[in-house]
Amino acid sequence: TDHNHHFQRFYKKIMSQQHVEDDSNQEPSFKQEPPTQGDIVGYAEWLGIENYPELYWIAKEGLMATLPSNWKPCKTENDDVYYFNYET
Repeated sequence: TDHNHHFQRFYKKIMSQQHVEDDSNQEPSFKQEPPTQGDIVGYAEWLGIENYPELYWIAKEGLMATLPSNWKPCKTENDDVYYFNYET
């Protein structure tokens, strides 16, 4: 669906801006660009709050949130993004 397209596009943009975990034990470092309005709306749709624009701040905060410690972004062979906690 269209909201999945925005969501995937945003995460692919983020992944291109940061180090993706490759088991090298290096800390990723990157400067994240803010999400576009399309990214926010797409994530709001994915969250099920697309009919409540007053809640879009939740989608924006979710897209901008820092990963908890020990969680790293990873990619599958198909370039799909997932997150993994290497400590547990």
